[in-house]
Amino acid sequence: MQPSEITATSYDERFLTRALEIVENSFEESGFSTEAFAGEMHMSRMQLNRKLQALTDLATGEFIRCVRLKRAAQLLTKNAGSTIIEIAYQVGFTSHSYFAKCFRQQFGHAPAAYVKVLDTKGVL
Repeated sequence: MQPSEITATSYDERFLTRALEIVENSFEESGFSTEAFAGEMHMSRMQLNRKLQALTDLATGEFIRCVRLKRAAQLLTKNAGSTIIEIAYQVGFTSHSYFAKCFRQQFGHAPAAYVKVLDTKGVL
């Protein structure tokens, strides 16, 4: 018998894993705030902001938005029959125009153009 491999994950990796899990579980809550996020992480809002800033170089609100936008990009590339507006709502955006603006800032293309660019590059 051999002992199982020891897998040590650093505190920071566990912290980020937990943070991602919380944000992903809150996609349907468009009003998910930094205060609610901090509460779920059992930290003060400022502690959470400092920790995320140190690890990801993103403020708490930016971190939440970034995770939501990356999930939206995944959903767009899967093309599961959902419209862009439906995908925006699925990831927690209530305004289509704000979603498009944030998406363009994050990926350099509007959501519809993003899908076309990936399609022409043969990624899809």
